[in-house]
Amino acid sequence: MPVLVIDSGHGGIDSGAVATINGKQVMEKYVAWDYSQAILKAAQSASLECYVVPHTTETTQGGARLANRVAFSNSKNATHFLCIHLDYDDSVFATGVSTWWPSTTPESEDYANRVLHTFAATEGLPARGDYPDTSNHHGRLGVLHGHNTKKVVLVETGFVSNPKDVAAIYAAMGYTAKTFVAKVLAGEL
Repeated sequence: MPVLVIDSGHGGIDSGAVATINGKQVMEKYVAWDYSQAILKAAQSASLECYVVPHTTETTQGGARLANRVAFSNSKNATHFLCIHLDYDDSVFATGVSTWWPSTTPESEDYANRVLHTFAATEGLPARGDYPDTSNHHGRLGVLHGHNTKKVVLVETGFVSNPKDVAAIYAAMGYTAKTFVAKVLAGEL
């Protein structure tokens, strides 16, 4: 039976990307947290064993430290790890979903591609691509490495800087969550 662990990215005092939309600040960490809770709810409804990495106990920069996120996933014997983020660009027109997979685990590439297309299709946003983390401008993404499972992905669910992306994410969040969980249970992810 699959076991899903979700990391909602950032957390604690680390807000992640911040955009101003219609005069209000939108923080990546809150949108990612809302997404993780929607997926957790869908998983519980479908009897999929699912855990969300806790961020409430650490107030250091970055919320739960990256090594703790991986350790949490491994302690739950995760078969699937999903790290949720949002992208940012200075242009409000940048749009779409992308995924990152650990360059040291090429088996994750297919999982990343399937996650990419699941999120893009259900949100109605373009699929920008799936990439090995070595091609990321931040360098190797630590949260993707050290997992016991080969199904590891970081998904940028859209652009927090694009009001249309944020609206699409929230409008489709429940449907995306249910679709993602159904595909995990069916062995399609």
